[in-house]
Amino acid sequence: MKTLEQYPFDEMLWRPTIKFTTCFYSFYISTIIEQVLPAIFFDALLDLIGKPHKRLLPLQQKIYVVTMALSYFTTKAWKFDNSNFLGLIDKIPDVDREEFDYDFKDIDVTEFIKNATIGSQKYLFNVDEKKLPFAKKLLNRFIWMDRILKTFGATILVFILFHFNIIPSAFLHNIFCYF
Repeated sequence: MKTLEQYPFDEMLWRPTIKFTTCFYSFYISTIIEQVLPAIFFDALLDLIGKPHKRLLPLQQKIYVVTMALSYFTTKAWKFDNSNFLGLIDKIPDVDREEFDYDFKDIDVTEFIKNATIGSQKYLFNVDEKKLPFAKKLLNRFIWMDRILKTFGATILVFILFHFNIIPSAFLHNIFCYF
């Protein structure tokens, strides 16, 4: 995520995030709240103002279907024996070692991810490097909007929980007694 914050895309609808969960229901609810509902909202908003656009909801449905298809492989721990591959380094003749060396101990993973991000943006997504300052401003704006929206949502949730007495106000009083 650090690399994506340093080299963001210039076309985004929201702040990119990565979440890990082992609970399917948490994943499902998160998908609905963070992907499906915003897609419906943006599709409806763009329809109301009459702007032609690509539909986001069908795109989100395709993403969900692909995610479910790959979930068997992404939710399990996999162990592969790669001792033969690792042993190949010892079998490379000294004259060829400089040209065919693949010792991964010397690779800086952070630099590798940075180069992979920059390369994928440039060659796969055709992102212009000159748009990087604009993309950083856009990302910063989305970060603040995300924080404000989450704070607002949490405030509304707490208000609802206490207003409808789902959580008694004595609970809140007991919490503040410790401070």
